[in-house]
Amino acid sequence: RTVWRSRSRLGQSENHIQLNISLPTVNSLPKATLIGFDGQVTNKGEIQLENIVITHQACPTSTFKLSSTRRSNSPIQSSQSRTTQSLTTKAVAGYDCTFEQDMCGWTKGQGNTLDWFREQPSGNPLAGIIGPLTDHTYGNSTGYYVTTRVPIPIPAISDIDLSSIVSPRLPDNVQTPMCAEWWYMMHGTDQTEFNAYLIPNENFTSPKSTWRRYGDQGRHWQYAQMQIEPENKVTRVLFEVIAIWSIRSEVSVDDIKLLDGPCIRPDFYSVSCTFEEEHICGYSSDASGQLAWTRGRGATLTEFTGATEDHTLGTEQGHFMFIESSSPKKLGDKARLISTMAQPNDGRCLEFWYHMYGQDIGQLNVYINTNTLNNDSRSLVWSRGANVGDVWRKAHVPIEYSTPFRVIFEGVIGKGHQGDIAIDDIESLVVSCREPNNCDFEGDTFCGWENVKKTDQFDWEITSGVSSSTFLSGPLADHTLQTDEGSYGYIDSNNNRKIGDKALLISQSMSDTGSNGMCFEFFYHMFGDGIGALTVYLQKEGFQPIPMWTLS
Repeated sequence: RTVWRSRSRLGQSENHIQLNISLPTVNSLPKATLIGFDGQVTNKGEIQLENIVITHQACPTSTFKLSSTRRSNSPIQSSQSRTTQSLTTKAVAGYDCTFEQDMCGWTKGQGNTLDWFREQPSGNPLAGIIGPLTDHTYGNSTGYYVTTRVPIPIPAISDIDLSSIVSPRLPDNVQTPMCAEWWYMMHGTDQTEFNAYLIPNENFTSPKSTWRRYGDQGRHWQYAQMQIEPENKVTRVLFEVIAIWSIRSEVSVDDIKLLDGPCIRPDFYSVSCTFEEEHICGYSSDASGQLAWTRGRGATLTEFTGATEDHTLGTEQGHFMFIESSSPKKLGDKARLISTMAQPNDGRCLEFWYHMYGQDIGQLNVYINTNTLNNDSRSLVWSRGANVGDVWRKAHVPIEYSTPFRVIFEGVIGKGHQGDIAIDDIESLVVSCREPNNCDFEGDTFCGWENVKKTDQFDWEITSGVSSSTFLSGPLADHTLQTDEGSYGYIDSNNNRKIGDKALLISQSMSDTGSNGMCFEFFYHMFGDGIGALTVYLQKEGFQPIPMWTLS
């Protein structure tokens, strides 16, 4: 049985815990008992235990001040000696909410076509398809969260649905910043937008959009925060979901808190970066380059090149880093973006997204510098130099080094003005890089494969068990596990599809196959009246795809 649980983020502080444990008995005799610690960490997390003491008497009254609402008990020092003060919860009745008992002080927004509702994973009728597998508060199937999605059976079909919830009123005349934080999950199709608004002076007609996510963010809980400045006179926080819903789409929220003081930036100095913050995580431009990387958003004035939206949010409001190839830039000019110093245990695999679109694309290179003197000693670990189209592509680079290192992104100008290059969503993963195009879909992920935007009509999805309620199409089980619990990728032809509609799934870029070639293997299932065609293409970067295999 569980006697204590904590999911708090404590920074570099320590917490003292005392537990009174009553031992079970069998026939009035004490039963042998074991005490176990079950720790689960996310990317770059760490849990430490010290000074375990067991005494055969009740715990004394503690002189330590224990608080589950304290973010940090001492200032956090970064490698650049930046100090962030500790934060405590703000006393706003009904704002902080785990949704274990009710909706607290959160209420339905205006103009909703779908409502938010409390749910347990164990009570979700679609648990095998969508929705959290555990809540965030307790990490089990009986804890509650709040979610919004199309109910089953579907009462009516809407082109676009709106779901919003509103916080209790925040205090007036606040003199210092506050930090709103929450955990969220967005799982399903790409046509879902999740916004967090700050409402000034109870004026719901002019909300300020401060935070936004777009598209499928994965079937796992993610942390979010936004800072509330006193001069903006914010009186409420509003969460809004706008979606072209499918039965496989959902947005869930848990563990909402409002804290005194400015938000702690966990990624302030880091190799991992979304570039949504102006500090760009401590990255800097190399002064020896002929030009600099620029933090931007939306399209540039030059047509037929560059990203029109970022990768993080998938919108024109999201930010990314890019180089502009228009005049007066010259062929061969270089711009280098340098990370802060990373430690060997910070990660083992570097993941990032790149955008190289235009007929004059130059080169994108990634170097690793292991010289702590910060001179020009670097090793080339990754390089691409072709027009891959108006899409974001994902890349992985091993970074298993035994000494501190920096990551350097080098953009090289091509032969003309249609050669903009962009990067976004850099992340240092704790696992080793693996072949990204090998995929069994069991982690509810496409691995290195991506749904293509703009050039097709719908997306591939991941499911398990029976994909069709009529049993007249699709498999009954996956191939990997041969059970109804195994996952596989599929396309749904029953969702208002037209003859000729296409869904494109594209792999990550691969190195040249060389003289020995390469073997590509997959298993497919095509069953049902009206089956279309399945085609495999091979595309050399910068060239048109060539069909290699097709079945209809």
